[in-house]
Amino acid sequence: MCVAIDHDPNAVAATTENATTNRVSERIVVSSRPLAPGETDAPFALVLANIQAHVLRALRDPLIASTARGGALVLSGLLTPQAQPLANEFVAAGMRCVHVRASAEDPEWACVVLVR
Repeated sequence: MCVAIDHDPNAVAATTENATTNRVSERIVVSSRPLAPGETDAPFALVLANIQAHVLRALRDPLIASTARGGALVLSGLLTPQAQPLANEFVAAGMRCVHVRASAEDPEWACVVLVR
C-alpha cells in the first residue's frame, strides 16, 4: 500500500488521476491531511518526502516515525547547500545517512537518503 500526502489540492488531484491512469488506484491512498505521528497504520519500508528544507525540518519527527526500522527515508526538493546540514539534523535524531547527492541533471538540487 502507498500513502501519498500533499497539502496542495492540485497535487492530490494529479496524483489521484495518475494512479487511475496507471491502474494502481486500488493500491494508493491519496490525502491532503497533514502527516502526524501515529496517523498511519504502520511504519513504511520506504518514505519519500519532496518539499522545501524548512518543511522537511518541521516534519522531521513524523517522517522518522513513519519510516520502519531498517527502512529508507529519501528527502528531496533540496537546494544542494541545504542537503548536508539537513541530513546532519536527521542523523542527530537517530537516522543513518547513506548519501547526499546532487542531481546529475541540475546540480543546484540534491537529495538525501537516510536509513532508520
